[in-house]
Amino acid sequence: MSSATRHSAGSNLANSSANSVRVTATATDDGIPRPRATARAAPRPQGLRVRWIHYRGPGTVTFDTPTVVGEYGKPVEAATDVRFDTPGTYVLRAIAFDRLFEAWHDVPVTVTR
Repeated sequence: MSSATRHSAGSNLANSSANSVRVTATATDDGIPRPRATARAAPRPQGLRVRWIHYRGPGTVTFDTPTVVGEYGKPVEAATDVRFDTPGTYVLRAIAFDRLFEAWHDVPVTVTR
């Protein structure tokens, strides 16, 4: 994920009726470093990884296990449902990493009840 990496995760989200939202991040790897094959699973390269974190906000944030779609040389998309226990303004951060570099994108979410 050097200078050729592209990363996006949507824009501002407003959530007024429920206590959960679905967020999706998409990232593209530049192929540096070249991914290594994993021994535990099928011997195909594992390159770019994407994860979500609660970066800022007043309450507890719970992430479901993300659904990750993608393969080496193609964009990776990570989608997950997120639950909030307290109204307020939150910042969720999508982080893409490839063992050498990382990039992130912040998504503000406003939760009202």
